[in-house]
Amino acid sequence: MTTTQILSGALVEPQRALPAAVERRSALVPILVATVAGLALAAIVATHADFEGAVLQRLSSDPKVDQISPHDLSEKVEQGRKLAIATGYAVAAGGPVAAAALAALGLALTFRLAGARPSLRASFSAASWALLPGALRALLTIPALIRLAPVRPDEVPRLLPSSLAALLPAGAAVGSPLALAAAALDLFSLWAVVLAGLGMAEAAQVPRRRAIALTLILFVASAAVLRVALPTLLAGAPR
Repeated sequence: MTTTQILSGALVEPQRALPAAVERRSALVPILVATVAGLALAAIVATHADFEGAVLQRLSSDPKVDQISPHDLSEKVEQGRKLAIATGYAVAAGGPVAAAALAALGLALTFRLAGARPSLRASFSAASWALLPGALRALLTIPALIRLAPVRPDEVPRLLPSSLAALLPAGAAVGSPLALAAAALDLFSLWAVVLAGLGMAEAAQVPRRRAIALTLILFVASAAVLRVALPTLLAGAPR
């Protein structure tokens, strides 16, 4: 299969495309696609997000907020806007490579603990192609952001109702463990798990069902720690 066929096949025929991609150890194309999609979303956030609302929400917990002069408040909003925009572009530019590298390391270790012997390069290829659902999610978020703007930057990940968090009652606490766990169970994330599992089946030379099961276990464990436990601990830490 050519790179173009693998790219289209990863979305419509992954059971054939992912093994072919991992066999070739290809990773550049999906990383570029994810990077471009992330940068496109970051550019729209920079022009459509409500940075003032984000700063005001952050300052609302400060008991001295009433003592801040309009000039100081304006400066804080501008500083917050510049920092958020710079952070968004930095994450979009370097995030896909970092995410693929960390996922590849986790996949390689998980499969080795299960008795398989995938190479790190093959695992990186599988993790890289699993970035495509996230890239599609970023692109689909753009029209939603434009239509609903202005929204705070922290609200952007919730614009697409693709996770179980969309089924929670309207009064459910956004940062509660239940809400965080529901947000982690996202359609695009589970799609990425399937792609990574299909790729790891080729990388580790194991049956597809076993590969997907091991990848799902890694996803659940990492989501429980990074997306539920850690944010909950940080939210409860004294400031």
